[in-house]
Amino acid sequence: KRIHLNRIACSGYSSSDFISDARLTSIATQGSFFQSTSNWFVIALGTNDFYNPQKAVTPEKYAENITKIARRLLSGNNKIVLVVPPVPDESIWPPVIAPHVSYADALRRVSRELDLPIVDLSLLDLHRDDMYADGVHPNDAGHLAIRNEFNRQLGNIFSQRIDQASHQDGVWTPQLMGMGVSGQHTYKTAIGRYIRIGNLVIAQGVLVLQQVDPS
Repeated sequence: KRIHLNRIACSGYSSSDFISDARLTSIATQGSFFQSTSNWFVIALGTNDFYNPQKAVTPEKYAENITKIARRLLSGNNKIVLVVPPVPDESIWPPVIAPHVSYADALRRVSRELDLPIVDLSLLDLHRDDMYADGVHPNDAGHLAIRNEFNRQLGNIFSQRIDQASHQDGVWTPQLMGMGVSGQHTYKTAIGRYIRIGNLVIAQGVLVLQQVDPS
């Protein structure tokens, strides 16, 4: 398999800058440049929605914007990961309308409603660890910390989904069949269960005949 990374980011942009039909069509088109049948989109928007006086929106509007973006990009086999942005130094960059936690909660609601995985970078304390260049833009150490935490959480998400997808159990009904004629046998007991782990299937069955078809 080939992996192509398309970075669609613009400095100073907020979620409101990505909700036009023209921009969403452009983003979706870029995801299919290499005839890929399944694309992953990482939606990491929010800092300007929370802290930029010229771009700030309410948590409700933020959730509405993210929902519109996600629904548009979820066509076909596309997958989406939502990202809660880290918390800046709010003594320098105070939130304009509502606290960071209100937007994070709004994004988590979108995650639940659309059944989308979410990476929460607010778990990092970049301010305490002196990882901001100006209180809101990470320095090199901050970018490295964000990358490591993003990879850690995304790895956990993939592991959980692989486990859920590869483990399956259920029931089946065993039958006795001849080489030439299947026969119409009568069974006293015919029960079976199976467990599927990846490409391995373990099947168990119990078959007790009550009457054998003489044919």
